[in-house]
Amino acid sequence: MPDEEKIEHVFAEIKAGRLSFRGAAKQLGIPKSTLHDKYERWLVREIRELESKFPKKQKSKKILKTG
Repeated sequence: MPDEEKIEHVFAEIKAGRLSFRGAAKQLGIPKSTLHDKYERWLVREIRELESKFPKKQKSKKILKTG
């Protein structure tokens, strides 16, 4: 099984559009379906990491008082 550093590099190449899933799977020696599963989990981690760095701002509900 390829090491995590190599997989991270391959995922960055895929994300940048410089490498296809088919080419990456062949390069890593794993089935394309396995690569898709790993890539999806990697993207979720990336999103969660970004969300923790930049939390969403809470929208406050302003109530207009009339009269």
